[in-house]
Parts: sequence; structure tokens; C-alpha cells
Amino acid sequence: VHVADRHTSPGKKMFTWAYNQLSRSWEKALTDTDGPYAELMAGSYSDNQPDFAWLAPYETKEFEQCWYPISGLGAPVMANRQAAVSLNRREGLLTVRLQSTQPMPKCRLILSAGDGSAVCLDQTLDLQPAQVSAAECPDPPKPVVFQLLDQKGRIVLEYREEKPDSTDAPANPETLPEAWQDLPGPEEAASVQDLYLMGVHVRQYRDPCAAPDVYWQEALRRDPAHLPTLLAMGEYRYLQADFSEALDHLQEARRIITRFNGNPADGQVFYWLGLVYEALGREDADRENDAENAFAKAAWSAAWRSPALTRLACLAGRRGNYQRMLDYCRETLAGDPRNGLIQALQAAALVRLGLCADAGRQLEQALAADPLNQLARYLDTRLREMPLSSFISSLQGDRGQTGLDLAFDLLAAGLTAEAAELLQSLLDADTADSRPTEPMVAYVLTSLALSGAKTPEPADRYLELAENGAIRTAYPFRLNELTVLRKVTVARPRAAKAWCYLGCLLYGKRHYAKAADCWTRAADLDTQSSLPRRNLAIACYSHLGRRDETLPLLREAYTRDPDNEQLLYEICSVMGRTGVPPQERIAFIASHAAGEPRPEIVLEWTQALNQAGRYEEALNLLASHRFVPCEGGEHAVAEQYLFARHAIGRCLLQQNRPADALEQFRLAQVLPDNLGAGLWHEALLVPHQFYEAFCLDLLNCQEDASQIYRHIAGLSVDYFSNMHLPALPYWQALSLNRLGQDEASRAVLAAAEERWQEALLKKSAGYFKATPFFINYMESPENQRRGLYQYLLGLARLACGNREDARACLQESQTADPTMLSCKLELDLLKGQSS
Repeated sequence: VHVADRHTSPGKKMFTWAYNQLSRSWEKALTDTDGPYAELMAGSYSDNQPDFAWLAPYETKEFEQCWYPISGLGAPVMANRQAAVSLNRREGLLTVRLQSTQPMPKCRLILSAGDGSAVCLDQTLDLQPAQVSAAECPDPPKPVVFQLLDQKGRIVLEYREEKPDSTDAPANPETLPEAWQDLPGPEEAASVQDLYLMGVHVRQYRDPCAAPDVYWQEALRRDPAHLPTLLAMGEYRYLQADFSEALDHLQEARRIITRFNGNPADGQVFYWLGLVYEALGREDADRENDAENAFAKAAWSAAWRSPALTRLACLAGRRGNYQRMLDYCRETLAGDPRNGLIQALQAAALVRLGLCADAGRQLEQALAADPLNQLARYLDTRLREMPLSSFISSLQGDRGQTGLDLAFDLLAAGLTAEAAELLQSLLDADTADSRPTEPMVAYVLTSLALSGAKTPEPADRYLELAENGAIRTAYPFRLNELTVLRKVTVARPRAAKAWCYLGCLLYGKRHYAKAADCWTRAADLDTQSSLPRRNLAIACYSHLGRRDETLPLLREAYTRDPDNEQLLYEICSVMGRTGVPPQERIAFIASHAAGEPRPEIVLEWTQALNQAGRYEEALNLLASHRFVPCEGGEHAVAEQYLFARHAIGRCLLQQNRPADALEQFRLAQVLPDNLGAGLWHEALLVPHQFYEAFCLDLLNCQEDASQIYRHIAGLSVDYFSNMHLPALPYWQALSLNRLGQDEASRAVLAAAEERWQEALLKKSAGYFKATPFFINYMESPENQRRGLYQYLLGLARLACGNREDARACLQESQTADPTMLSCKLELDLLKGQSS
């Protein structure tokens, strides 16, 4: 049973893998004894698993959820923290079952008819945890009212049936919400408001295939003075470290919002202006006063008062005005007592003012409110003069990343000594544990030493540690880290890894050309490192229009790190994407994939064999490995098997061997256990089912064939079928044709062809589709769109008997996407027929 406030925690779900081969594969992978598998899910501030709610700067959201096991109760109709109840009707009797979470002696159970006509049951029970108690009475008219009272007469549970049960009122499909549809492209949006809201959705849900600013830029093209979009673009550009453009958008937003009212109701524009001025103030001291004025104005708005005052407290701390810092902290906590950063900074200000006893009480209150306030824990450890190693060792997860978060909060408030001591303790702990140094920890200390802060070691000693360290879980991504790495590379321009990490950070912020410059610098400085060369290959392939440099760079990286299977995998993948002949690709993989290669490499090998028409070898290679795909990666394994079987069947048909071909098409519909795979949608079997029916037709089993054709023709073309088999209408048209329904066949094909032609001309709001797992080489959305829709149009032309137009479309598809095996197969079969 899950109990929570339904307004805060509305989303609940039970997930299973259904009852097919996909479920059986996952049950084997996820259970100890191979059996049914289910996940119980519940979320707060979320309606469903993929939903997100907003978290404002320095906001704390709280929620409570309670779970407890039930056994023998049946499906509960009502539950709270004290007890759960189920009602079961059978043969004129109503059975009430109860289970409590604590001893409840002499409880009173009252059950009455909903119309108030009579009390049907009034019984005293002694409830014990983990024991089910039951009572029975003749089934009263619906709805019934149930009450459970404790021995003092207080209501423990109260439940009133509000609706007839599902056996009396079947669910009405018309009441179900419509399935979610993908956002249209920016040019299709009906209004500027829609464009703004679409961008907000993309940013909130972090769509990997779309960029929010694509929508916002179109909105500003249509209406350059659209205030919400200007604010969104300013915030987004700030987070991308494009401070100059952010400032332009936000200053324009401020001009518009104050045109008729100098004191707008919302202080958002002033808060973000303050952050931009702060960022620019790292290089321009005059901007700090602008930041102070902007934050002070933002604090006029209740919605932005807490974050604005928090930044003002930090600014006062950086100026060494700890009394003013304390005042801002107290003012913030008066309106927002859950602001965890301010709780800790108030204690730090008290310490700086010599009021250590008050600081101790403040930290005690902060930790009582949130025992996981790590900054308060650190300051408390320090105030009590306890060994900092005890705090460091208590950190869960990547302590280096947690330490960096805390250090940057301290530095923002001018608490340099406290930050340096924390970072030094992290280095000492790594040394004591014989762990490689977290590079960014040492780089921050390098930056502090370069700035004249008191540190135990000189800057160059920290730089040496940083350059010899090793990334554990996260490459640099914070704006503060950008400042640090820029300072280090200016002061120590031969720091190769600092240049490399700076490139990573800039790439993540979409500064692709600047990132490439950093990686080029790093590669020149460190001739033995593979990382900058590999990263530069990604940038050249994905964003710089220099794809011809990609494979040479990857080969250079691989020669420097020949045991790196990720590099081998990426080379294999890029070879396939750039049209390297499959025989050359096969030879390369065979000569480098020693021992038991990674599954991804095996799949690249299999794909190359399939491209080369060596289908039996592809199947043998798959059969020699056992796969455990990650969730969402099942099709990567299944598709190679399905294609090989299908291609063999098609070739056998060309040899006029329908019985042998039939076997292959049937085998394609059952995945071997060693693949560990399954299919997310039944449409993926349609091509093999169609040719199964086609073979049956040739073997004079027309009734069996017709049954399959009718099944294919009756499938729904919807969001998920388009995701998994966009060509479904083509196969339906072929099936209708085989059933003798020529007019219906032509109508299905004409409608699909019109949709595909329109889709070919659309533009993507970012990327056309996500990359495969573990691959960061981004394809041009125009190429991917052309690859898919020219293939679909080629199929349509084939269905109409127009082989020359079909060949032209398929050839264009193959040029745009050389990895599309189905397209290559149709082209090869066309060539075989023409010869």
C-alpha cells in the first residue's frame, strides 16, 4: 500500500513487461529465479514517470510517502497510515477485510447503506499489524459507508463508495485522454504564444532531439518584443554561458516590462539580469554594482525575494561586509525558512562576526530541519573543530562533486578560507584512500592560489595534481568551473588537460567551435592523449562540417589507446555511417575485436555482414554471443537478426524456393533466447508476416495467407506504429492488394505517400532522432529525414510498379543514410531483377 497526499503525490503506476517474448527476456534478466516481474511506482510533484515539476532557485520542496506490505487483504479500496480495508462481494455477502499498521484493541467497525437506511454491520475487533481481520454481512444496497473507530471513538478510516464497480460500469474509451503527440516544428506553430510554450516544454522535459531556442528564435522573429520569450532566451543563454546575448535579451525585456510601469509585479527579469551582471563581473568589477541593484529590485517581488536576497547575501560576503550578509540572511529566512543555503550562510556570517555560539545554534536548527544539508554539516564539523576527514568520509556518491557544489557556494559568499579547507580535505582524503585526484577539485585550488588565496600548496603543485588526476563520474559542467578553467589556461597555457576539460564544458554549452579549438590545443600539447582527438572527431562530425577529418582523428586516438573498446566501437560506427565499404569494415573489426568484444562491437560487425549480404555469417555471429540489452536497446539486437532472416527469405523467393523462404520468415518472428531481446510493438513483425503469407499463397494455402493479410490490414496506424514501423501503410496496401481490395489498397498508399511527401519537406526543431546508445556522433536532421522518407516513397513507388522512380528514391535514401539495411536490400533486389 502507498499512502500520500494525493495533491502532492498524484502519480501512481504499476509497470509490467506484458506477456510476450520481451517480458520473458526481461524477467530472466531482472529476477533471481526467472518469473513475473513488476515495478510499483509513485511520484511527488509528478503525474507520471516522465513528468517534471519546476524547482525555483533555492526552493525546497517537501513530500512524504508511506509504504507498507499487505497480505491476504485483497485489493484495498481505502488506506491511510493506520490501516487498509478491502470490500469484496460474493453470492449476496459483503466481506470486509482490515489490516492495521499498529495494535488497535477494541476497534469498532461500522458498515451502513449509503442511503442511511440501516446499519448493516457493527462489530468490535482487535487489530494487529500484519494480521488480516475480517467481518461479513448481507450485501447492502450501494453505495456503502464504512467507518473504523478506535476505542476512544475517533475515526481511523472512513470510506464511502462513490461509483459502481467496474463490473457494473465498463470503462468508456471516450473518457480516456488522447495520446501525446510530438511537438510540431517551429514553422508549423499557430502563434507566438504556442512557440514560447513549446520551447518551455522542450526545456522542461529535456527532449534530446529538440532545442528550446529553436522555437524561441522563431517566436522572436515573428514578434521581437514578446516578453515571455525574451525572458526565456535570456535565462537560457545565461545557462549556456553566452552572457553577452543573455544581457541583450534581458535588457530588452526590462525595457519592455518597465515601459508603462517602473515597478512590475514580477521581478524575474531583474533576478536574471543580476546573475548575468555577476557573471560579467568576474571580468568587469563595475558590473558587480549593477548586479547588486538588479537583485535589490528583484527582491521587491515576493516570488523572487528569497533568491534575490540570497544573491545579495553572497555579494555582501564577497565584499567582507558580514553584518550586512547576516542581515540579508535573516531577512531571507523570515520569508523563506526552508532556504537551506541561507541557513548555512547565516551561520558562516555569525562565525565571521565572532558569534560562534549563535552560529552553533543556527546550524543545529538547520540540521534539524534538513539532516542532509551538506553545507550546514560541513560548517558544523568545522565549528566543532572535528576532523574534516569524518565529514568527507560520510559523503555518499561522488564526494568530489558534492565538495565542488559546496565549495562554489562558499566562494560565492566570499568564504574562501572555508572553501579552500574543504577542497584540501578532499585531496587529502583521496591521497589517504590511494585514489586519483578529482581534477576539478585541484583546478579550483589552482585558481585560488593564482588569485592570491592562502592555500597549503602553491598553484603549480595543485596544477600537477589536476593534470594527473582522473574524472570519476562527471566532466565539468558548472559555470563556476568555466571561470576556473579559463583562469588556469590563461595563467598556465601549457596545461593540456585543463584545455581538454574546458573544451568539454564549452561543447556541453553548445560552443562547438571554441570547444574544438580547446581540443586542438590539448592534442598539440599532449601528443599521447586519446581524449582530445576523440572529442575533436565528434565535433568535426557533428557540428563543424568537417566529417572527412573524423576517421583519421579516431584512428589517431585509437593508436594511443588500443585497449579502449569505446574508441573501437566508435570507429566501427563512423565507418558504417560514412559509407566505408562493408568488406573493409568487416576486415577492420575482425582484426581488432580480440577475445570477447563488447556487444555494441558485435552488433556493428553483424551490421557490416548484413550490408555485405553475408546473412548466414551474421546469424552465426549473433548466435555465438549472449546479449543483455539495456532498456530501450532491445531492438538494436533484434533488428540485425530480423533483417538477416528476412533477407535470406527474400533471396530464396527470388530463387523460386517458397517453402524454404517460408521457414525463414517464420524464424524471423521468434527471437533466439541468447539475444535477450524482444519487440516493443507488434508492427515490427509485419514485413515478415506479409512474406509468410506471400509464401503460403505460392504454396496454395490461400486461407492461411488471407488470415495474415487481414491481420496486417487491420492494425492501427498510430504514434507507436509510426515510431517502430513507419512503413506499415505500405505493407497494409500490399496486403489489401493480395486480398483483392485494389481500391482500398490504392487509397491507403495514396494517403501515406501524401503524408510522407509532406514530412520530407518539414524541418526539425533540433535533431531528427536520438543517437544509438553510447554514440555521440550527431547526424544532420535533413539527411536523416531524407533517408527515411525517400525510402518510404521508394516503397510506395515499388507498390505502384514504378521501378525507376523507386530506384531513384531508394538510392537517395541510401546516400543520405548508408546504415539503412532495408533500403539496401530493396535496391539489391531491384538490381537482381533487372539483371
